[in-house]
This record gives sequence, structure tokens and C-alpha cells, in this order.
Amino acid sequence: AVPATAFVASFVGENNLVRGRITRAENGLALAETPLGPLRATNPRGLPAGSEAMLFVRPERLQLGPANGVDNRLHGTIARRALEGPYLHLAVATAAGTELLVHATNRGGHDGWQVGAPVDLGFAAEEAMALPVGPLAADA
Repeated sequence: AVPATAFVASFVGENNLVRGRITRAENGLALAETPLGPLRATNPRGLPAGSEAMLFVRPERLQLGPANGVDNRLHGTIARRALEGPYLHLAVATAAGTELLVHATNRGGHDGWQVGAPVDLGFAAEEAMALPVGPLAADA
């Protein structure tokens, strides 16, 4: 089920939030101009071009490393890192001054992803959603 509001999206588990303005909307997708650059996401509420939007993407949907074959490519610096059993949790600081949370399975090969290291990441448009601007669960 797709969350209908920003409140529900922010209530049902961890999500990365990026605010932006829709510049193009077609075929169920939206292109938004954001502080991180242009990002593509699903557009379940049919927001038209010109709309302010909140883009949500879950931490486990972000791919670490060269983001080949995905719609959205980002760059940052690892700000925090934690291993939790079979999972690697990263907080990635972006040039826009925000952090993105990344959760990945710890299958090895993550030794290069230490605090202070640059990292590439990305996500497919289908893994994110653009919703109307509204209150967040943390604000309630």
C-alpha cells in the first residue's frame, strides 16, 4: 500500500526525505528539482508540474557504489557508520547539508566505506515517491 500523505510516509518506518518542486509529471512519475539536484520518483497522487513535493525513499532502497542503471545518482561523504549484525547502516552527508540514511546487508566488501570516505549512491525512481507537502509524524 502506498502512503497517501507525508505524515503516513514518515510514520511507517525510516524514510529519507528530500523536499523539492515538481518540474515534470508524466506516466505516473515526477521529476523534481531538489537541493540534491533533479530526482525522479513515482507520483502516486498525480502532483502536477509546479507543485511543492516531499520525496521519500527508504534507507534500504539506496544502492551503494556506482549507481549504474538507476534514475537517481548522488554523491556524499560517510558521516556515521554502524554494523548491526548482518546490516551496515550509514549516514551520508550531502553537499546540500543534509544526510541520507543507507541500510545495506553486510556481505563484506564494505571496508572502504569508512567515516570520512566519499561514496556514490543511487536509487530507482520506482523506489521513491513524491507526495504533497504536509506535516510529518515527528511534528505531531
